[in-house]
Amino acid sequence: MKKIYLLLITTVFSISLSHAQNIFPPAGKVGIGTTSPVGNLDIVDSLSGARLKFNFFNTSIPNCGGSPTNPGIQFHASDPSTGDTASGYFSYQNYNFILDPHVDGAGCSGLTGDGFVGIGEYNPNAKLDVAGTVMSGGSYANLDPAQIDLSFLSNSGKMLIGWNRSAGVGETDFIANSGAGTAGGFAFYNHPNTGAETQLMYITAGGNVLIGRDGQVNSVYKLDVNGFVRANEIVVNTTGADFVFEPTYHLYPLAGLKKYLDQNHHLPEIPSAKEMQTNGLNLGENQTKLLQKVEELTLYLIEKDNEIKKEQLINQTQQEQINLLKQAVSSNIEMQNELKVLKEQVALLLKQSNKK
Repeated sequence: MKKIYLLLITTVFSISLSHAQNIFPPAGKVGIGTTSPVGNLDIVDSLSGARLKFNFFNTSIPNCGGSPTNPGIQFHASDPSTGDTASGYFSYQNYNFILDPHVDGAGCSGLTGDGFVGIGEYNPNAKLDVAGTVMSGGSYANLDPAQIDLSFLSNSGKMLIGWNRSAGVGETDFIANSGAGTAGGFAFYNHPNTGAETQLMYITAGGNVLIGRDGQVNSVYKLDVNGFVRANEIVVNTTGADFVFEPTYHLYPLAGLKKYLDQNHHLPEIPSAKEMQTNGLNLGENQTKLLQKVEELTLYLIEKDNEIKKEQLINQTQQEQINLLKQAVSSNIEMQNELKVLKEQVALLLKQSNKK
């Protein structure tokens, strides 16, 4: 654009120095700085050869992919010393301005009568329509609160993109005002070539992240997903359940536990299936409760193991007593048998003695 401005300045001076090369016929093409104009108005700098020509047109604009065909004016600037060229078109029916850089693949830019600006897009559909990448930033995009007051965003319904709002972290910031809206936040949509538009993710004004849903039944959940979640690892903050091993902890009696289970059909302090279906499950709290039950079960096992050892000791003592009794009985039987034999022998002796 600087070269075009220089060309215009040069042209003004050349007009005053080159009257002999001008042609102003009553009909046809007008030349300034040339007697052989190639446009409806052709201005040539006699010193550099730079040229600026104007043409009326009522057909499609070349190099712009079939631009609007409304009648208009074309200007074309060229610099033979550098080979630079640029074209502009003004469609006076729709009041559109189109700039053709004449660079392959660069595309045409446009400014519409309703204030839409296109960069690489001659027929923009938004206030700024860019066909290509966009880069912004630098010191003027620093949103450090010490450097910029964003009170101008209030009631504006506008969005500001910059960096370093945290005044030191240097993050990229997206700051939006809901304007006349009521909810605010950020929403991400997929607009397919066919089919209905879908909202993919919504970040509420309160900082809640919704995936696959556009509203919440309970806003206490910072992350609300309508669908499956898969991860390699999830870390949940929890307090643990080591209090179970404290001497003052009261372990539920097994008889009372059975009675509770018969009445409620779920463990104490564990939500019922109906509660889980209604309210979901707090992973951190549930893990703590499950760990508590595992530790209680460990204490039950230790208690039962102690009881079994006591029973085994009692059984062992009783068995030893039984063995002693068996030995005593066995000795008594042997003594009785020996006494019986002795009695028989005495009786036999007495009998023999009486015969004599």
